Amino acid sequence: MTNYREEKIIIFQILSKNGRSAAEIVKPRTDTREYRRIVLRNSLEVLLISDPDTDKVTLSILDGGGFHECECRSFCDPEGFPGLAHFLEHMLFYASEKYPLEDSYSKYIIELYGGFIVFPYALYPLVRFLLLNLGVQFCFPFLNAIIYLLGAIAWCDFESVQPLPHGGSTNAFTSSEHTNYYFDVNSDCFEEALDRFAQFFVKPLMSADATTREIKAVDSENQKNLLSDAWRMCQLQKHISAEGHPYHKFSTGNWDTLEVKPKEKGLDTRHELIKFYEEHYSANLMHLVVYTKESLDKIQSLVEHKFQEIQNKDRSNFQIPGQPCTSEHLQILVKTVPIKQGHKLRVIWPITPSIHNYKEGPCRYLGHLIGHEGEGSLFYILKTLGIDTVEGDTDFLEICIDTIRPHIVMVAVSCDFFFLKVKNLGSLYHCTIRVVTLGWATSLSAGEGDWTCEFSFFKVVIDLTEAGHEHMQDIVGLLFKYISLLQQTGVCKWIFDEAACEGGC
Repeated sequence: MTNYREEKIIIFQILSKNGRSAAEIVKPRTDTREYRRIVLRNSLEVLLISDPDTDKVTLSILDGGGFHECECRSFCDPEGFPGLAHFLEHMLFYASEKYPLEDSYSKYIIELYGGFIVFPYALYPLVRFLLLNLGVQFCFPFLNAIIYLLGAIAWCDFESVQPLPHGGSTNAFTSSEHTNYYFDVNSDCFEEALDRFAQFFVKPLMSADATTREIKAVDSENQKNLLSDAWRMCQLQKHISAEGHPYHKFSTGNWDTLEVKPKEKGLDTRHELIKFYEEHYSANLMHLVVYTKESLDKIQSLVEHKFQEIQNKDRSNFQIPGQPCTSEHLQILVKTVPIKQGHKLRVIWPITPSIHNYKEGPCRYLGHLIGHEGEGSLFYILKTLGIDTVEGDTDFLEICIDTIRPHIVMVAVSCDFFFLKVKNLGSLYHCTIRVVTLGWATSLSAGEGDWTCEFSFFKVVIDLTEAGHEHMQDIVGLLFKYISLLQQTGVCKWIFDEAACEGGC
């Protein structure tokens, strides 16, 4: 679930190999929150954060983790089962042996209304089934809003609805390197929410009925993605990488990869799903973060009680086999037809991930310069290249101006038309013309994206005008000339400091 957020790093040093003692946390002087790192008996690493000023509980668990080695992720999809890791992420949300009612976890986390809510939730399985079979996948909060409205309409009693203090949110995403599950909820629901969450990883209940329904949900998500130009470009970039590299895989999954093709091979998807879970979900590969207003001692006690039951299978970390692009995958031009109107130019370089040099921030520094929009920048040049032209009835304009020139007292130009105020001829003439500046670009962004612990990509994305589309080769030439200029100039400390002040380095 896309360079979509800035990473905030807390540095900690392990002081004890058994992990039971405290660890030294290096934090800003202005940070009043308390931190503690522990490792449970099953080797699950946990970061506890206590903030007396918050009224929310936030929790996140990563299967796989750390900056250098991770385990369950889309890269782990078995051969012939693209999208299985993502599908498993969906399935774990359904139910557990301790809480067997389907979707009870999500309902508990996001529940917002009082006794009246029982009736709408009785409709929950039916409405969700209809939505999925119609090919539409809604997030749980939106689906609950629909159910709430159905129930309210049926009862015709909007005013009787009283808020309950559960209201939170929950979600998950599967990336190349890890799967992340997270939720937030009001503090007084902390303990039960924590228990419901932990049971996904203790004893999940992956029923056969839920398997079929959730394959449809994954397929609906994929159908939605097909209408996204950003997603299509990402998949295209993966497709033109080395076939033997896990980055090349289709990671979302759909009905064909999770249902049709497995059946053709005589494989049972649910059996393969459970097998995948047993192979890749292990406590020693998981990292948990808990943020709440409770004291560190209380958080630790609850976490130890709830999460020590997760089985440690002592699995090894998956090793990413280096860069996904060799020389034969470089210096190629790919032209595509987008869903939305418009022209984009993407220039992409495979690079060593800057997380290995996070203090220096090389990609942030370059992104700060290449993406700069001020006078003298690459974008400034691209948006001002071209000529000023007039669209509309220009003959009328010339005749009009020549005729009434002696009487004109004011000319005001907007982005759409001229205002001509003329003596003794009314207040304003609205001429059917428009002044247009034909630049080559309307926006430019630059920075690192799609990074993993072994590789990443530096991307420059430029939104082009029609004129810019005709001068694409010239734009690429200007980009590389600017990069050459940066190489000749070298690193400037004042620019680095400027980027650092903006939070870029």
